Formats: sequence, C-alpha cells, structure tokens
Amino acid sequence: MAQKCVIGIDGGGTKTHLLCTTLDKKVLCEVFGGSSNLCSNPQEQVEENLKELIQKCIYEIKEDVEIVSVCLGTAGLSCFHAEEILTNLLRRYTKCDNISIVGDMVIPLVAEIQDKPGLIIISGTGAISYGKNSLLNHHRSSGWGHVVGDEGSAYWIAVEGVRAALRSFDGRGEKTNLYSLLLKELDCQNITQLINKIYGKGYGKKEIAKLSQVVNQAAIEGDQVAQNILLRAAEELFDTAQSVIHTLKLDHEKEFHVVLCGSVLLKNTYVNQRFKQLMEEKYKQVIMVNAQQDPVWGSITIALRSVKNG
Repeated sequence: MAQKCVIGIDGGGTKTHLLCTTLDKKVLCEVFGGSSNLCSNPQEQVEENLKELIQKCIYEIKEDVEIVSVCLGTAGLSCFHAEEILTNLLRRYTKCDNISIVGDMVIPLVAEIQDKPGLIIISGTGAISYGKNSLLNHHRSSGWGHVVGDEGSAYWIAVEGVRAALRSFDGRGEKTNLYSLLLKELDCQNITQLINKIYGKGYGKKEIAKLSQVVNQAAIEGDQVAQNILLRAAEELFDTAQSVIHTLKLDHEKEFHVVLCGSVLLKNTYVNQRFKQLMEEKYKQVIMVNAQQDPVWGSITIALRSVKNG
C-alpha cells in the first residue's frame, strides 16, 4: 500500500523550496528549484520549475507514495488567474486534487505561531505585514511593491538614503556623509557616474536595496540624517503593523504575537530597537519573537490541516 504524504512548498522570488513529509511530519524528501512567482516569471518557466521540482522529489523518495495534500505559499498571487494556474499545475504533476495556494507571508506566520493570534512583519528587500486573530480572520498591510509601497524595507531605506545624499549635494538638504559613502560603495568619482550607475542596465531592485547597508554604515558612524532614515523606517513598519492590529482587533486579545522577519528587522539595530520600543509602549500584551522556523513548515502545517479537515 502506498504511503500517504503531503507536500509543502515555499515559493520564493528566486528559488522554490519543497518539502515532502508523512502525515506525522517525518521528512521523506527536501528539494530546491527555480522561482514559482508568476508575477516575475513567464508561466512556461514557472510550470517547468514546478514540474522539475516535483519529479525530483518523487524520484528521490524511491518508494510508492500517495500525495494527499499540497500547499504552496508564494508571492505573485495578485497576477491575473495566478491561483487557478498554480492549482492546475500542481494537480497535473502531483496527481493530487487537494491543493492550497496561499500568499508567501502566510506560511512563515503559521510556521511560527500555528493558530495563535498574531502577525508577522517582514522587512527585507520589500516589506509586508500579515496577521490573524483568534476568530481566524486575517488581514495584510503594505507589500504593494517597491514602486508604490514597501515602506520601511531595505529598498525604501536605500532610496531615502540616495535622495538625502542628492539633496545634500545640491545644497537643499541637511549635510550628510551619505553622498561620499555612496560614491565609495559604487566605485564612482562624481555625481554623473553615480546617477549613471543607479539608472544603468542590470542595476535593479535588489541592487538598490543593498545600498541600505550604506545608510546603516553612515548611521553607525554617527550621521544624523542616516539615523533618522532608519528610525523613520521603523515607524513606517510600526504603522503597517498597527493597521493589521486595529483591523483584526488584536489589541482586544489577552495576548498576541508579533513575529519579526527579514534582514532589516532582524539585523539592523536602529530599526529593530525603535520598532520594539514603539510596539511595547503601545501594546502591553504583545509577545515579540524573531522568526526561527523555516517557512516551508508553514506550508506543511496547512497541507496537514487540510487532510484532517477533509
């Protein structure tokens, strides 16, 4: 008799992480593959990546299994018919009808706190806040992309840093060392080279986001402008978290968790400390924790939950 198993998938922007376990969470297989984000990749490429990943998983298990539930947590669900497309693809290659598709912010929260009330606030290249209450109502805030949203993210910090540097260079803003530090970081000699580099081919969102490290360096060296940018980033993230808390009435719960996730919140001291200060001053029942579980386990939990509820 075939062994029943579930598949959990963490569909990141650059890679996809697949985990296959038994119904008692014994790991049968763990594989990695290309992106499954339909907003940043052609449908044909996403299909090929998922196909290869699932085939590799089944090959590595080397025993007869029946996949009874699949959960994919992925970015890009706002794209036209993304959920339907991904559901059909997973059904085709897993031969399983029980498919769950959720946003990539859902699975790390489930991995960390299961069904407890709380929210996760993620600040890496982008930023988003997502939460659920004891009634299992859920809400998200921000995460609308680097062009119109993602306030408090590494990209946002970097852009604010570059803007402050240019204002200082023009003589229309506060003096700051950010301009000289950016020239050094980008190996530029003057303003023309700096602008050409930033707008140049191959210098995209991720490359700009890395310049947030320059803002952090300036802040550590005592640059007040850089410090203020990082403190504002923390305030933006706090505002994002507050909108989730108020919408879900999490402040009416006996206690609720706030999970901190992403390089900005976990590694930037200025942002981390200011965010925690704001949160603890406003909400006495909050329990703040750093994300520690691999998000793919959130997908496994949702897949298993679907089996039990089925």
